Amino acid sequence: MIDQRQEIEIKTHTYKFYLLISFTSLLFVLLLSRLGFLQIYQGEQLKKLSDSNRFKKQVLIAPRGRILDRKERILVGNKKVSQLIISMSSQFPLDDRLKKISDIIKAPVQTLKDRVEISRKKYSPFHPVVLMENLPVMSAHKIKQLRWNYPEIQVQAVEKRVYSLKANGSQIFGFIGAISKRDIQKLKEQNRRFYLSDVVGKSGLEKLYNQELKGKNGFSMVEVDAQNRPSTQSLAHPFSSFRIDPARGEDLSLTLDKNLQDFTLKAMRRKDSLYPRTGSVVVMKTNGEILALLSEPGFDPNILSSSIDEELWSKWSAKDSKIFINKAFQENYSPGSVFKPFVGLAGLQEGLITEETLIDSQAVFKLGNRVFHDHNRSGYGKIDLMTAIERSANTFFYQLANKLGVDKIYYYASLFGFGAKTQIKLPGEIAGLLPSPEWRKKYFNKAWRKGDTINLSIGQGELLTTLLQLTVAYNAIATEGLIVKPFLLKKKGERTINQPFILDSLTDRIDRKHFITLKKALKQVVQGEKGTARWYKLPFVSFSGKTGTAQVISLDSKSLYKECRQLAKEYRHHGWFISFAPSDDPEIVVSVFTEHSCSGSKGSASVARDIIQYYFKNKD
Repeated sequence: MIDQRQEIEIKTHTYKFYLLISFTSLLFVLLLSRLGFLQIYQGEQLKKLSDSNRFKKQVLIAPRGRILDRKERILVGNKKVSQLIISMSSQFPLDDRLKKISDIIKAPVQTLKDRVEISRKKYSPFHPVVLMENLPVMSAHKIKQLRWNYPEIQVQAVEKRVYSLKANGSQIFGFIGAISKRDIQKLKEQNRRFYLSDVVGKSGLEKLYNQELKGKNGFSMVEVDAQNRPSTQSLAHPFSSFRIDPARGEDLSLTLDKNLQDFTLKAMRRKDSLYPRTGSVVVMKTNGEILALLSEPGFDPNILSSSIDEELWSKWSAKDSKIFINKAFQENYSPGSVFKPFVGLAGLQEGLITEETLIDSQAVFKLGNRVFHDHNRSGYGKIDLMTAIERSANTFFYQLANKLGVDKIYYYASLFGFGAKTQIKLPGEIAGLLPSPEWRKKYFNKAWRKGDTINLSIGQGELLTTLLQLTVAYNAIATEGLIVKPFLLKKKGERTINQPFILDSLTDRIDRKHFITLKKALKQVVQGEKGTARWYKLPFVSFSGKTGTAQVISLDSKSLYKECRQLAKEYRHHGWFISFAPSDDPEIVVSVFTEHSCSGSKGSASVARDIIQYYFKNKD
């Protein structure tokens, strides 16, 4: 018989058992319901989340478009190289990874650390860091084996930018670099997409036409395991074969002639007593097409497209280096005597002189208490405009300018584009300075004096011009009145962009016969017996031009006639030579500016002569 105590215990245990069964059943029902909810109701969404963890999106950087010359020869292209990259998007012991990489590529760990640190400061803490460009084949193979255990270490095939002319024309083409914080900010403001692995144009045409050159990136899906490593299994899944190929950027076709551009640098580096020259050269067809554009010294963009040495970068970016500045249109200087023809043209048009008018050009010209000297101690006596330009007589133009007055000189100079940009489509062009009484009053609260007009007449004083401005102005003389817009870009892809464009025709304000007079005078500078560039005439083609020697500092009467080469280099005169050829039917304008070369004749005319000779011997 079961006593009462046992009966109570049995009931208690039975109750607990049923309670356990009920709780277990409830848990089972809840788990089953949750499983059904996840599999049926949220199944598709969870599958997508699973796939997103299983597959990693890999960006395929688009090759940049090429930059070609007028004959479709490559000026800027690409070549395939292997890069060693370390991804900074996840946490890992950096020193350990760099030590393993160092053992393979034989680079000091500290050097690799420095590259990581520079990248963090310049871009962002999570930006992929390029540890080595042009990774050798054997090293690339070893790195790929290493990557199995360290997925953050990558070998990436990329197309590296190649600048075939190296430092020649470097300021035109510019250079590219990894996307920076500033670039990202600008792209965000423009609502444009970007990737941290993108490269962008930093200067020149690379920057100006970055959107056209960069193309469209593609991407592929890479299957990875739980450790984010590429999977060795090949499972059938739509993502595993998903790929969008990148589209290469558009090619840019320029008006430049690669061979002429190459020779222009050789001419500028001619081995004579003035070697090495610094300055700039412009070769332009009379319709505005730029055939060559040089600024010396330049820099090699091939170095900047890789990881540049900090010491070299410091040297290049120093204040006094100016290698990134294009001296043809981003720097201005006193034009000196190359400005004189425009004063002569003003005198002709205003009727103050004719082709036959004689002016007594002595060694000095006195204006009140001031004495203005000619570069010739003996003077020239009575001479006409033709002789004054041929021999570059200062006192002739002093007297003519005194009769004209500053307002007339300002008016005619502005017609030829002095004090205004040429409108070439390149970044950073400056307008120079064409001074006037109003300008002097506005900025210095001082009155214009007659002595300022005298200085202006020979291209000194506050007048500042760029080489490109003078090229356009002399082209107007060569074409008898046409102001053209200089241009470099001919085509984007297959689309023609620029056609010759005439900004103005001056024949309604200046009689054509005066242009003809001026052209005859400029011809005498080279072809005449006493021309300042008579040593550089060519036997098979006649060319015209004007030499100019611009003082860097004001000189007293004693120092004025002192041998220029005796002065310290920074005080030596700059040399100009602006020319066109052939003389009677101009086809090209060749302008040369050489810094501290002492004279426009030896410093610049010699370079222009070599370029003109090369052009006409090779143009066909």
